[in-house]
Amino acid sequence: MDRLAGVTQLPQVLLVEDNDVNRSLAQRQLAQLGVSCHAVASGAEALEALRRGAYAVVLMDFRMPEMDGFEATRRIRDRETKLGVHTPIIALTADNRPEDREACLAAGMDDHIGKPMTTDDLHRALVRWLPARRAAPDELRTSLASDDDEPGITTLLEQIGQEATVRLFRTWKTETPRRLEAMRIGLDRDDPRAVADAAHVLKSTCGLFGAQDAAQTAAAAEDTARNGNPDELAALFRRLEDQISRAIVDLEIRLTA
Repeated sequence: MDRLAGVTQLPQVLLVEDNDVNRSLAQRQLAQLGVSCHAVASGAEALEALRRGAYAVVLMDFRMPEMDGFEATRRIRDRETKLGVHTPIIALTADNRPEDREACLAAGMDDHIGKPMTTDDLHRALVRWLPARRAAPDELRTSLASDDDEPGITTLLEQIGQEATVRLFRTWKTETPRRLEAMRIGLDRDDPRAVADAAHVLKSTCGLFGAQDAAQTAAAAEDTARNGNPDELAALFRRLEDQISRAIVDLEIRLTA
């Protein structure tokens, strides 16, 4: 498989991602692909970055507080219509159903990558939107290719290395209790949107580390919060707490073995 190089002229990618874990991983993956990146943490920051300069591609998180990817894309397209330009926008989202992809395209985005994403996922999307002349030499295949193209700790270790994986895990380990606490507070305050938003992030980040049981429970909690059923939601939250605790212990063992 060809790879992106950009050794002398790196394409400029604007990464818009509010979650620390996903943002750090995407930055590392872009670096592995030889793609320069400017990262911001909100839709408002993305608009400001695009006012200051041009980017070859925007990687846009789907769900963000205050201004989500839909609203940010709408404002970008409104401005581009006046300027007569078009910047490819690739949605990044843990919502991977066909209707979610269609919603992204209908909102003015050009493509869609499901989270958690592998380096290959990112590569396949970028080669559709970055100039073909930036294809990398064959020797990059060995350092980036993985026999396991599914998200998980083995893929992370192979694609970004031990040190970067450990740093990413520590960030996730620190951030995850805050997301669980946001879910608990949302439950106590009968705020299903807060519960769903926190569960959405956990769905993505747990899946990234291969904690599939926790990721599936988080996905169920998000759906339940958005569709309503408080009794079931409390039980899902308790299950998720237990699954994440066990996943952290298992991952620490694997990373220190």
